[in-house]
Amino acid sequence: MDLPFLKNESEQPENFWSLVLGKNWVDSAIWRVVGEKAEIVSHGGAFPYQEGDKTSLVEAADGSLSNAFAKLPQGSVEPKKVVFGLPPGYLEDGEIKKEFVEILRVLSKELELTPAGFVVIPEAIIHLLKSQEGAPPNVILVGSGEDTLEVTLVQNGKALGTTEVARSMSTGTDLQEAINRLPEVLQYPTRILVYNHKNADIEATKDNLLASDWEKIGLSFLHTPKVEVLPEDVVATAISLAGGAEVGNATELAVAAPTGGSDAEGLVLDTGSIQTERASGIDEDEVTEINEFVSGEITNEAANVKTVSPEELGFKEDEDAQEKEFAVPPVYSPRAIQPPPTHALSSLSAKKNPLAGLLSSIPSVSLPRFRVPGGKPAFYVAAAVLAAVAIGLFYWFMPSAQISVFVSPKTYEKELTLKVNSKELPARVLEVEKTVNKEADTTGTASIGDRATGEVTIYRVGPQTTLAKGTILSSGSLKFTLDRDVKVASGSAGPDSLGKNTEIAPVTASTIGPDSNLPSGSSFKIGTFSTDSTTAKNDKAFTGGSAREVQAVSLADLDNLEESAKKELEEKANEDLQGRLKESEILIAQVEGIVISSKDFTQKEGDEAQRVSVKITGKAKFFAVSKSDIKKLLEQAGGLPEGFSLKEDQIKMTTEPKGKNEFKAKITANLLPQVQPESLRDRIAGKSLTDARNILSGTPGFQRAEIIIKFKLPGPLATLPRRSQKIGIEIVAD
Repeated sequence: MDLPFLKNESEQPENFWSLVLGKNWVDSAIWRVVGEKAEIVSHGGAFPYQEGDKTSLVEAADGSLSNAFAKLPQGSVEPKKVVFGLPPGYLEDGEIKKEFVEILRVLSKELELTPAGFVVIPEAIIHLLKSQEGAPPNVILVGSGEDTLEVTLVQNGKALGTTEVARSMSTGTDLQEAINRLPEVLQYPTRILVYNHKNADIEATKDNLLASDWEKIGLSFLHTPKVEVLPEDVVATAISLAGGAEVGNATELAVAAPTGGSDAEGLVLDTGSIQTERASGIDEDEVTEINEFVSGEITNEAANVKTVSPEELGFKEDEDAQEKEFAVPPVYSPRAIQPPPTHALSSLSAKKNPLAGLLSSIPSVSLPRFRVPGGKPAFYVAAAVLAAVAIGLFYWFMPSAQISVFVSPKTYEKELTLKVNSKELPARVLEVEKTVNKEADTTGTASIGDRATGEVTIYRVGPQTTLAKGTILSSGSLKFTLDRDVKVASGSAGPDSLGKNTEIAPVTASTIGPDSNLPSGSSFKIGTFSTDSTTAKNDKAFTGGSAREVQAVSLADLDNLEESAKKELEEKANEDLQGRLKESEILIAQVEGIVISSKDFTQKEGDEAQRVSVKITGKAKFFAVSKSDIKKLLEQAGGLPEGFSLKEDQIKMTTEPKGKNEFKAKITANLLPQVQPESLRDRIAGKSLTDARNILSGTPGFQRAEIIIKFKLPGPLATLPRRSQKIGIEIVAD
């Protein structure tokens, strides 16, 4: 779909930015759409930044963008519109997390960029592979980072899921752990593609995977998987192609000739045969649902490219970016062959900073004007002292830090019998009523057709009698019925004594089928009459009997459909109740199960039909109990390992009814190591980030630590706050 605000009405193709945000690196490229090709004009290269530091991120992004622009010819117009490449970790349930929305907004304002959309990195690479190879790929994508692996399972060109695992000595084991977290498939792809999360040892990652004993590790492949390393710039290239597909229906990838006195080395990819189907997956609705960045809303569909407007990142018309208060990063000096032009970031030099605000808050003091040896006014000496004091006060009081220590939890399982609505486990009852419409194919068969018809001559010996309509006439195993009342006079029976004491009567076969098409001269027994007194014969053959087999509704079809509808009814009821559940509560299975109040099938057993549907309505009751009460019961039951603590938000439970208000419960929980945050705060206060991470690594089960410092100072002063009470620490299960 075309994006109106991305269109360039001039004849000269418009240039666009691709800006890729990694965990601690950024990369960029400049691209344009020429014909049906996304043409990469230049590549900015990867620039590192300090994780959790927005100022450092802005500096790195400015460096990469400036480096890319420096490679353009003199007089080139700098692009303004940008497509962001984001890692899957930036999103949760299809929505960009709030903290990352703020990061994108800051980058757009500080670098004076107009956000045009974003692409999830693995989705972009899948799109690139499909474009290059002309078919939906079946691969395992492995993003090789310094400390982690980012693994995406791709089947038929669709990403079934992405997960991140910490790296160990065995990359094969790490891959096995990641795949175990992803959806299970019948057969895993035997092609592994490794791309670089700016990890210098990417070849070592490849060699480690090739040397893995998959059978021993526990991964089942059809044959030994092939491991390939994608080009270093594959991510920026993939983001550019996905953006080009959305801007101008680009289906191919091209690389512009080197310009601006630099080369385009590393940009060339073997595009191979390219399928013209657009892989970006955008429809009309998705364009308008890009995230509502200001309110934090985003479409939850897995599109490749999502579009945004400047207003959705917080921009307002006629508003000067310099009026907003952001941390002031210095202009970054990028690794360019020629001096880069000053990027939009240089316009921030007049912005306020916290230090200036602190100095301005110090009351003015009227100092005596006298001179000291050397002729310099004492006023300047006093001002320097005050400035030093202000800096010292800022360094001591202003910085703060929030630290998340991720640890490996210990799994704990316990089975308990719960007596709900008792003194030990109070509960509240939740009720819900739902209606489900369910449809399924039929599997039964039935015979349909017409009954044979004809006329018989009735012979009678004895007194006159009347044969009622519906009287059964039988010829062997075949049955026929009279179509009307017949009055037969007395007379002699048998076809050899024909006379006026006979009567002609129409009859119809009781069942369908050609077997009832009897030939002429067939004899019939009438009802319970003896053949000696009453009999019948047809002078002409019966006709019209036919039958054929058709697809029909079977009893099993009705039973299976009802069972499936009840299951869906329970699932919908559970989903509804989960939305009404408090965070501090956990749901227990139905008290009485689903009670069906109405059930209506569209067909009955034996009806000719290819599909049958049912509308079913039912009510259910559930118990909601407090997680804190469950935690108390677990603690009273004992068995918790020493050195570990149980958090309520780590408790999960499945139940099955055992008696009235009594349930058998299987409880699982992730136990976290017992850590005293106060002790850790005192030990890391004033330490450098490296020293702090070394101290935190001594935490039992330590995996990694994320440190975010507010008012981070430059150089040797870039430490954690000196005052331990300005440091927040949380222990998180990884």
